[in-house]
Amino acid sequence: MKKYLCLFLVIVSISAKTHAAMLFQYSMFYNTYSDDVENFSYSRMNNGLFVGASLGRGVRFFLGPSYHLWSKSHQADAGSTASEASFSEFGATLITYLDQAGNWKFELTYNPMVKGERTTTGTPIKLDGSGYRASIGYQLKLSGKLYLGASLNYHSVGISSEIESNTETEATTSYSNITPTLELAFRY
Repeated sequence: MKKYLCLFLVIVSISAKTHAAMLFQYSMFYNTYSDDVENFSYSRMNNGLFVGASLGRGVRFFLGPSYHLWSKSHQADAGSTASEASFSEFGATLITYLDQAGNWKFELTYNPMVKGERTTTGTPIKLDGSGYRASIGYQLKLSGKLYLGASLNYHSVGISSEIESNTETEATTSYSNITPTLELAFRY
């Protein structure tokens, strides 16, 4: 955790010295679905945080660390045990604003460190892997530096190892989805 704090402090000090702009962005999404006919239920929660500095004095490109938490749960029928998974991802994000007003944006994230836990039959399995996310979105200016927006995201995580009962095995599982998110951004 210390190296992430150091990375954040380096970004803030570089941006202060070069008079670069800063961007703080929080994104979230929650989805739930249930079907009484087939007794199926599903829920998913996404939370993301990005802190970045502009590349140069302009406000078109922002680069910095990002942290993403997400979890999902689904149950096939009323009598079965719910399958659950939760993940935390850390990586780097590049945000590019596509128009002069800074409303339309494209975002690309690479997460080399993905840690998670999956429970399918009551036994937790620890997961390690990597992932990436690409999104396109729109942010509307609410006040001088505050923006509210939405984006459509493609998110993919590849699991490379699983640890169950202190035994590590190689894995090739993956999770991918397309989800919308709501965003609150502060640019200065």
